[in-house]
Amino acid sequence: MGLRSSRTGSRWGRSCRGRSWSGYAIAGRADEWINEGRHDQAAELYREAGELAPDSHELRFWAGLGAIQGGEEDAGAALLRSAIEEHPPWRELLERLPVEVAPSAAVALELLAQAPR
Repeated sequence: MGLRSSRTGSRWGRSCRGRSWSGYAIAGRADEWINEGRHDQAAELYREAGELAPDSHELRFWAGLGAIQGGEEDAGAALLRSAIEEHPPWRELLERLPVEVAPSAAVALELLAQAPR
């Protein structure tokens, strides 16, 4: 199971402007790298995408996983908590993500079970 490599699918088809659009374009490249198994490189792009669109709970979610993948556990957990608080279904997705898509998901769930640091 991989992520879509095109941002034209239903979950990405919404209109974005300016920095948010740039964030989604960068996240699109990260999706492609996930599909190729390049998780560490994708993590960097997801973090960059999240910085460009901090109001997007979707990009905050993926940036949080990217931060955890890159060893920034506290920052990643904070991003995930924020995204899940704004959009609770992210928690269910996090629990269901296969390791091939999100190797850091299990660590993320452990971090979320702990009190924020």
